[in-house]
Amino acid sequence: MLHNIDHDFSLSTQALTFEQAQQAAENIAVSELEKLGLNCPEDILSKTYIENEGCWIFFINEAIEHVSIATDHLFGTAYAIAKSGEMSNVVYDFRPDQHKMKEYADAWSLHALGLKAEAKTAMDTFLKKYRNA
Repeated sequence: MLHNIDHDFSLSTQALTFEQAQQAAENIAVSELEKLGLNCPEDILSKTYIENEGCWIFFINEAIEHVSIATDHLFGTAYAIAKSGEMSNVVYDFRPDQHKMKEYADAWSLHALGLKAEAKTAMDTFLKKYRNA
């Protein structure tokens, strides 16, 4: 479900609150932008995020200048944070194609829930469908 609000990183083994997950995503975003030599504004995350059963996916603030130039327009601008607190990843951002982004987020949610076989199947299906799209 898409919401609008005003590498692999280990987190904890306790369930996260939304605020903790958002802070984790912000920390990852700062780290990623610093690797690119970009300054990090105070509002580094977009007010848009996706919530699934197993994870949240947060996005870089679209207003940050030079981000699309420094990235491949997709990778490094979205961050999946497992609700379990056990994992997080830098992931692709397929917006504005909301259907494609939802399918991708659903696969990550399965992964975050520990359903590895189901996650692999969902990601394989996703890749087959969109590989040449």
